[in-house]
Amino acid sequence: MKSKISWDLVFILILLLSLFSCTTEETPERNANSLVGPWKPQTEGFIQLLVNGTQTQPEQFGIEVLGVDPSTAADEAKKFLSQTLLGPISWEKEQVTLFADGSFMVLSVAGEETGGWKMLNNNSVFQLTSDQFPDLYYDFQVDQFTNSQLILSKKVELSVIGPETEKAWIELKIHLNR
Repeated sequence: MKSKISWDLVFILILLLSLFSCTTEETPERNANSLVGPWKPQTEGFIQLLVNGTQTQPEQFGIEVLGVDPSTAADEAKKFLSQTLLGPISWEKEQVTLFADGSFMVLSVAGEETGGWKMLNNNSVFQLTSDQFPDLYYDFQVDQFTNSQLILSKKVELSVIGPETEKAWIELKIHLNR
């Protein structure tokens, strides 16, 4: 009788351990390769612009970006990235890949490397660089991350000089899916 009880306890313990060791798809492991994979810009709302925490349309800054038609979204995103806060950085929608060492995601246009997302700080910071302006770089924090979605954000303080000097926080969010 005692041996039967002990085997039942062992079975229950094994069952409990197996239940607690399961991981869900929405909570990815935080290891060096957790962000590896082909990330593509979200078709709608790829770039989100917030001023002082309020979502703002980029058109208010004279920038036309991301129409609802998926066939033009890539071109509009490229145009946005080539003439705005990020500087003249080329973007090829189909060539966004983070390599297995977790360190560099190359952006290329017509097979020519033009810039990249460089990952620093153990998957917590991305750095956008451009070959055209190698001394300029932009750090992006990982705002949200699941196995299927990655949102990077960059927050900067902007001083508006006019009759009165005003300060505003501008936050740029980039939405990627896989």
